[in-house]
Amino acid sequence: METEYFLQGQANRYRITDPMKDAQKIDSGNAWIGVSAQRNGIEAMKKWNLQRCSI
Repeated sequence: METEYFLQGQANRYRITDPMKDAQKIDSGNAWIGVSAQRNGIEAMKKWNLQRCSI
């Protein structure tokens, strides 16, 4: 069984110049998160649609 969820929002990109200080906000961008319990599923997805699953 395959289920997809789509979320929408705004993501920020940050730069860390000193790990002991707060990160500096650079700009906004996109984020993609993929979760799988099986490596074979990820490998098959990359062959099926590499552009959508470029990890």
